[in-house]
Amino acid sequence: MKTKLSVMKSLVALGCLALSACFTSAMAQTRTVWVVNNGTFDTETLEKVEDAPVTTTCGAFSSSDYYEATQAITGIEGTRIFKFGGGVFTVPEGQAITGIEIYGWPRRTGTTYVSSIEVNGAEVAAFDADSSPYYFADCGEDVNSTNRTVANCTVLTIAEVSQANPVLSTFKVDIKGETHAFCKLTLMDASATSIQNTIMDEALKDNTIYDITGRKVTTPVNGIYIQGGKKIVVHNGNIVSQ
Repeated sequence: MKTKLSVMKSLVALGCLALSACFTSAMAQTRTVWVVNNGTFDTETLEKVEDAPVTTTCGAFSSSDYYEATQAITGIEGTRIFKFGGGVFTVPEGQAITGIEIYGWPRRTGTTYVSSIEVNGAEVAAFDADSSPYYFADCGEDVNSTNRTVANCTVLTIAEVSQANPVLSTFKVDIKGETHAFCKLTLMDASATSIQNTIMDEALKDNTIYDITGRKVTTPVNGIYIQGGKKIVVHNGNIVSQ
């Protein structure tokens, strides 16, 4: 009996090690980058990323001093922020965007918010001033190169990215009102194997709900998720299929 029990424990241990190795391997293919007007930079090394660039249609401001607040956040010297009323982010074949955060300030006083989101060329969300969950905090005055600071920067985490498509090659947001902004993107190898390994390795650990990029979700909204190693579909807060 003890021998059988020992064998079973060994098999479980080996299985856990195998899952851990797969998860580590998949996660190693993920990187987070800053995207500012003069390039894409690794958030850890602050070095320019040449092998997986992110292109954008956003224009740039011409002021020579507006980058100071951006530099304080990113740590990258000479970074210049976007003239960001909307723009398309595109990654090359073999890469996918699995997460996006927008850092920015409203250029004018009043309500400035994300009005629509598109992924892979298709609109996945549209908002008006009352329904948008993505607002840039009003700083109480027009924001310019002299009063833009780390303290009054708004950070918007766009949840629709991971819920819409696990292999996201293009992403666009439209903003009602012009903003001074830059972005942090999470990039992953777009192969189905690496994404599936990341999802399953994490989801099999417990009965927690995860989105399709393997991140824990406390309150799921409409979309596809993983729970207990199985795919679930959530609509209006309810699981409608498994």
